[in-house]
Amino acid sequence: MRSVLPWEDFIKCGSVLLKKILTLLKYRLVHLDCLRGMGALLVCEEHLRAFLFVPYARLESPGVVQKGFYFLTGLGHQSVMIFFVLSGFLVGGSVVVAMRKGNWTWNGYLLRRLWGALMLFNGLL
Repeated sequence: MRSVLPWEDFIKCGSVLLKKILTLLKYRLVHLDCLRGMGALLVCEEHLRAFLFVPYARLESPGVVQKGFYFLTGLGHQSVMIFFVLSGFLVGGSVVVAMRKGNWTWNGYLLRRLWGALMLFNGLL
């Protein structure tokens, strides 16, 4: 009789999950997703800097480190543009892929978009 090790089921579940993730990634542009994520993080950094630090104009003789910090955390406006352009491209691309497969519907699309917005607002509460 073979003994069942406790992690064997975990490994089986992990391999199934990994196959699903790889299948999803086949249709994703991971580098663009990463750029979109970095854009979102830069926006968050700018908001956090505005909340915790004084404005750059109020600094008296800022040093190189301070100038670099305010420059890097001041890219929020540009990051918003990059985020929305990439989001539109990625969402539009997923719609095109679904339409080519013949499984796209308005109801499914709207449900996914509303569900994402609800999760965002739920996290903010």
